[in-house]
Amino acid sequence: MKKAIVFGVVILLFTVCSYAASEFSDVGLDTYVGTECNATDPFYDDTCPTCTLIITPRILGRLIGDKEATRTFFMLSPQGAEFDDATVVKWESDSIEVVSRHIFFKRLMIIKAKINGSDLEKGVYRVLVGQCEGKIEWAFDNTQHCLTSNCLDNIIACQSDTECTGWLDCMQECGDDQMLCPTVCGAFYQSPDINAFTQCALDNGCVKVDFSSLPPCKLPETQPITVGNIDGFWWVSAIQGYDYVLYDDCQRFIFKELSETEISVENSTLVTYKGETRVVKNIGQYTRTTDGYLKLVYENWAGYAELYYPFHVSPNVMVMHVCSVASDNIGHDYGTLILTRVPLSSLDSAEMAEMETALENVFQTSLEDFRLLRTSDCPNDAEAMLQDFRR
Repeated sequence: MKKAIVFGVVILLFTVCSYAASEFSDVGLDTYVGTECNATDPFYDDTCPTCTLIITPRILGRLIGDKEATRTFFMLSPQGAEFDDATVVKWESDSIEVVSRHIFFKRLMIIKAKINGSDLEKGVYRVLVGQCEGKIEWAFDNTQHCLTSNCLDNIIACQSDTECTGWLDCMQECGDDQMLCPTVCGAFYQSPDINAFTQCALDNGCVKVDFSSLPPCKLPETQPITVGNIDGFWWVSAIQGYDYVLYDDCQRFIFKELSETEISVENSTLVTYKGETRVVKNIGQYTRTTDGYLKLVYENWAGYAELYYPFHVSPNVMVMHVCSVASDNIGHDYGTLILTRVPLSSLDSAEMAEMETALENVFQTSLEDFRLLRTSDCPNDAEAMLQDFRR
């Protein structure tokens, strides 16, 4: 058995060294094309590299989180660069410590290193072996490392919650979509475990809500008007907005004044994901601001808020422009909403004319430019919602 192991090691070393010889047969020390030394980078204080290492494995696949782990690396130098017992090994992080090393054929150094995962925050770390530079990288990003280090209990709880695992699967499909897809996922899947997981990730800086790719908040030149008591049930009857806006039918709000500055909000809508349609609810609160807009913060949308700017209000109609904000409080455009107490088709002619005049004068648009949403034959019955809301 021991002979087989030794023979296997010899074969491995021979293979690796043969590869190194062929790889660098025409490469001299003066052909190094790596990153130029930065005088302000402390990593290059003592040595400016003149050659490149081949490190195997270069990519480390297993996430260690806060734990310690030991890894073995094969370091190959190019032709003309040799190692000996005096060769200095310098890792970019003190959390990677050389435990032992062995040199073969003057160009292969086998290093056993102890890695302390709790102090590793980057995805890539450099190493200098003599005059040669190489790097290792993790097969995970900083977000994963941050989450496992700070939110492990939330991850475990999430894995036991089908709503939370469904939400994670949905979010992983979003790609670069920063608004519509996450909105659908967050509305369709809801649970306390999702809220706790998201809040932990935001509080520890593992993730952030990024709307930088969205257009900035674009408001009419007219000043917003003050909204009085708006208690009751309102339809979202029409929306003018971007392709990332949620245009689902049967969007409803229930408002209830709590004080001079606070209004409780319940939003209900139909959301369809992978062929399944759900009636979803979002609970939140409006805060009246001195700048004239209403700031809406939802209980189940950590790190996200909406600013509602009212520009036309009548007994049965409100026209509001909405902007989305993340934790940086920078507004990004969402769209213009027409809220009505009754379906648009039921408005009397005078109130309809007032609304159309406001659309033309304030927004330089017309109702024809809006997408009309269905407000009848909806499964989220108004009376049932009101009774539930009052409880």
